Amino acid sequence: MTKILVTFLLVLSAAPALAITKDPALAEEATAALSSIDKSAFTTLTALLEDVKVQAHQDEIVTKVTRIWYYPTKTSVQDSGYESVPFSSNDETLTILAAGSISPAGDVRWVDEAGLKIIDDDSYNTFTDGKRMVVSYPAVSVGGMSVISYEIRHPVTEKTPFWSFHSYPQRKAQVVNYRFLASWTEQQPLHAASDSDNVQCEQKEYIFSCKGENIDPVKADKSISVGDDVGKISVSSLSNWQAVQKIVNSGFDVAISNSAGIAEKVTELTSNLTSQRAKIGAIHEFVSRDVQFVSRDVRYVSMSEQGHAIVPHKADETLRNRYGDCKDKTALLLAMLAEIDIDAEPVLVATERSRPASVLLPSVTLFDHVVACFDWEDSRYCLDPTDAYTSWQNVPDWIQNRVSLPLESEAQLQNLLADSYRWRLHSQTTIRFNPSGGQTEKQRVSFEGAYESQVRGILARQNEKERNEWAVELYHDTVADSADPAISFSGVETVNQELFIETLTEFPSYFDPDDGINLDENDAWLAHELSTAKIQNKVYDVFYAGSRVVSEYQFVFPEDWEIIRLPAELNLQHPLGSFTRTVSRRFNGQHELVLTVKSKLLIHSRWLEKNNFAQFNALVDVFQSQTHIVFAGQKG
Repeated sequence: MTKILVTFLLVLSAAPALAITKDPALAEEATAALSSIDKSAFTTLTALLEDVKVQAHQDEIVTKVTRIWYYPTKTSVQDSGYESVPFSSNDETLTILAAGSISPAGDVRWVDEAGLKIIDDDSYNTFTDGKRMVVSYPAVSVGGMSVISYEIRHPVTEKTPFWSFHSYPQRKAQVVNYRFLASWTEQQPLHAASDSDNVQCEQKEYIFSCKGENIDPVKADKSISVGDDVGKISVSSLSNWQAVQKIVNSGFDVAISNSAGIAEKVTELTSNLTSQRAKIGAIHEFVSRDVQFVSRDVRYVSMSEQGHAIVPHKADETLRNRYGDCKDKTALLLAMLAEIDIDAEPVLVATERSRPASVLLPSVTLFDHVVACFDWEDSRYCLDPTDAYTSWQNVPDWIQNRVSLPLESEAQLQNLLADSYRWRLHSQTTIRFNPSGGQTEKQRVSFEGAYESQVRGILARQNEKERNEWAVELYHDTVADSADPAISFSGVETVNQELFIETLTEFPSYFDPDDGINLDENDAWLAHELSTAKIQNKVYDVFYAGSRVVSEYQFVFPEDWEIIRLPAELNLQHPLGSFTRTVSRRFNGQHELVLTVKSKLLIHSRWLEKNNFAQFNALVDVFQSQTHIVFAGQKG
């Protein structure tokens, strides 16, 4: 049988001459599978067959996958007329054994070279070396099918002694027949497990097999983690997490040993600093800053394609080059922190997983990120050297609560640090009413936690004009759109300063002073937070990240005015959150009456099960109904 073979060497990919591949037996199997079902019962894309075979040999592990798709509608043809096959570009060989389409009349069109394309499968901060082969099926038609059979060969060598694989019997489409078989030998053992309710599995001495029929599609939801929420079959060559630690940590040990130039650079960064806190901040800021932000700092460049999928480059090399991926930058950060007597350890992070209990087997490839963590002054800190917009005292939003594995501590999965209140801000607003019935508003909004990182990341990439336009739009969307504020910023240029935006807004007359004032002022930033707080999921449990908003208003009345109705005070307490408000009044040094309203919203981070969603959203509704500050005043 002619094969389409794609081989990768380092960062270069080479595809030998590709020939049209034909497999009449596969086409016949597809035709038989289609004839065995009642086609009128299937109205969406359907997998007639998903067949997975894993075979471990002494020097390689081979995974063969065969799929048959049925397209009952135009939508299924338009949305799914292709196959996306993931594989590792560094050490795996992908072979397309056969791929093609079958018309309702039985005509077969096989994929040729033009129907194949290789794309990256990485995201910015992660260190995976993944690629995807996209196979475009020719002439797919309504009522027709597509077929594909491919192999992925993973060599078992001293450099790659680990391997793992996951198969999901339940997909976005209905699966009519699902088959899985893993086999191994005593010389090359594998470990297999399943948590899927959709298949029946059997374990024999060197064989693990599963079967399932008429498997319903995965239920859609606003937020879903496939690895955590969908049942799977896992296979791995590793039996314990200590093995993962040993494999990965050995690379870090080499990277940070005998690192020339590290001490000199640390002295340069910290010689004028007296506190350990300031020294940690200076080192983290140096390693984390992106070249687009500060040209002197270490840039993030993915280096996994250079044969360093899990092994970092030496720290002194990263320091000289001023670039590296998360492994390289973490190794550099570890080496530099050691120079100020901070004993940090690398911690692997699975950025798409949040439930350690859903991880069935030890695996190196579970993880796609690494950070540096240490204990200091009775607290735990985890520094992400690829995040140029988060201070060292905060864990970046995108990795909080993710599954992690420390490489030097106990070999046990755990959740990475998570804030009690991830989204935090503090607004301070002074509204001064003038004798003509207008007002001047001064506002300062301090962003903390995830808000700080998010806002700094936006502003850091903008010029002065873009920053002002963005901030004015934010003010219009959140506070008021009837006037344009003057804007100033602080803390954008460094992660170790407080980030805040100040606005000054003049509002023209909108009430007659002789008639007094009845004001309904919406507590803008608190209301904005609640507008995004509701749980949108219907099926799967979610992790609510937590919110803390502190709002302070001062309303300053002209001389000789009095308040005839005060805003209501609040003390709303619930196991899921609280909303409090205090009200006071006083005269300032200019004999002006000042009304002070302080509000605090606290919603603690937690896992919410679907039977709690209605109660949680009802609580948010109650809090939203109380965000208005209502009062009345008049001339004395």
